[in-house]
Formats: sequence, structure tokens, C-alpha cells
Amino acid sequence: MLDLQKFTLNIYQHWTKTNVVSPPVARWLSQWARNLNSVVRQICVFWKNKKNLTVVMGKSTLFRLVPDKTVFLLCDIQEKFRPAMPLLDNLIKNTTKLLAAGKVFQVPLLVTEQYPEKLGKTVCELDIEHACLNAPKTRFSMLVDPVRKSMADIFGGKPKTAVLFGIETHVCVEQTAFDLMNEKIDVWLVADCCASRLNQDRDLALERLRHIGCTIASSESVIFNLLGDKNHKAFKQIAPLVKNASADMELWRPTKKPPKK
Repeated sequence: MLDLQKFTLNIYQHWTKTNVVSPPVARWLSQWARNLNSVVRQICVFWKNKKNLTVVMGKSTLFRLVPDKTVFLLCDIQEKFRPAMPLLDNLIKNTTKLLAAGKVFQVPLLVTEQYPEKLGKTVCELDIEHACLNAPKTRFSMLVDPVRKSMADIFGGKPKTAVLFGIETHVCVEQTAFDLMNEKIDVWLVADCCASRLNQDRDLALERLRHIGCTIASSESVIFNLLGDKNHKAFKQIAPLVKNASADMELWRPTKKPPKK
């Protein structure tokens, strides 16, 4: 494409400097050369954009969840956050369903707890007995050394995809997603299993994470993506989990009930 551009420019310059054709014909041919050059430029832009689009589309096809290449990351859903999170009860309901499905599909679960000495353990309603790891941390990101080691032990390196959920979305969840993306791990953010004290903080974080390439999904979207087929052997175990609709997490709506101080 670039060689053709140069060629048309050379033709135009040659015709304007020589008298190989009559002036009217030269003017017509010069205009034709300009038009051709413009077309060539547009073609170059088109192919460049198409190439970029192909890369994006190719990447998106890799985002299907495969159980044995996926890890569930449960981030800091702890007792002491309960009074500050108006939607925590709904988050727990959705997360309970997601964890149960992950257990059926045998997706490894890694759990962290932020400064548990002060903020307490993971809420008792969540069944995390099957977790491969429950690691305390002080860093906001989940990717502390024990988590990295556990992923390496489980996958012999890195998982292809991390399904990430927990609290707070704009702090620990967001920073975990940043680190995962930097590690070239695809990230699925489970929006109805994420919360912040204010909905606006959660929603803005989800938008930021969408822009950097994370997939924003619901718990049911994750479950059905893992299932893939009505004839999957786990269908009868999964069907009761998705029989009832997920709890409403007021996505992209103002917080109805302000957090308790």
C-alpha cells in the first residue's frame, strides 16, 4: 500500500514538471493521480483499522471460560464490612450461587482476607471449605505471594482466565484486576458479586476495568458460560442454582440506603 502511495505521488510530480502530454490532459491526469492517492490513503487506513479490529476480535474469542483453565478469586468478603455495605446480603446470595457452581465444575477457588485480625474472617454464609487457599493480606491486590504460588501449583504456571469478585470493587478488586491484566491473565469481573459502600464507586470501577479489557459479567453469565451445553453432565446440578433470578445489586443506580457510619 505504501509503495502505491509513493508511485502515485511520483506520477503527479512528473506530470507537473514535464510536457509529455498536452496541458488539459496533464491537468486531468494530475487530478486523477490526486484522487487515486486519496483512495490509497483511505485503503491504508481501512486495512490498519481492520488489522486492529481483527486483533480485538481474536482476543474476544479467547474469553470463553474453560473450567480447567479458570480460577475463581474471592476478594475480602468479610464480617466487619457488613455494616458498611448496604447490598452485602444480596452480594452474598449471588456469590453463594456462583461458588456452588464453581464447586460443581471443579474450578479452583482462591480466597483472601484483608487484615483479618481487625476486619474479621470471610462471612459465615459463604461455603469456602473447598478453597485451595485462604490467605490473609495487607496489600489491596489479591496477587500476594501465596496466591501467586497457589496458581503456579494448580496450573503449572498461570491460569488462562480469572473470575474475580468481592469487595470493595474500587479498591481491592480493581487493583487485583490491574495486576492480573499485567500478568496477561484474562479477567472476568462478576458485577453482581461485587460491591462498594457507594454504588457510584463500584460502577465507576467497573467502567474503568471494562476500558482496560476486562469482561464484565453477571454470576449467571459465568455459570452458563462454564456449562456451555444443555447436555453437559453437570446440567442437572446447575439447573436448581439458576432456577431463581439473582439478587438485584442496583447496578448503575444510586445507593438507596446510605452506609452506616
